[in-house]
Amino acid sequence: MGGTAERGHGGTGGAAGPSVPTYDVEGGAGFYFLVDPRTRDIRGTLVDLGDGWWRCRTPRGDTREVFVPSNVTEPWKNAAERVGGS
Repeated sequence: MGGTAERGHGGTGGAAGPSVPTYDVEGGAGFYFLVDPRTRDIRGTLVDLGDGWWRCRTPRGDTREVFVPSNVTEPWKNAAERVGGS
């Protein structure tokens, strides 16, 4: 698979507004949190499933799986950027 892919289900949010929130990413060893930089509340999670797939709980409550190609140097960051505003 040469590009990025995504699959997801569930969710409670509507369309993204004009401003997309940004989150700090904390963790390691295949498990990361999206953390609100102001309140330090956990807003989402990222779990490395292997073979380029990441399972993500987005800030809106969706569960999504995203594919990050092996040539991406920081796959956790790529996954976080893709689901952080969702």
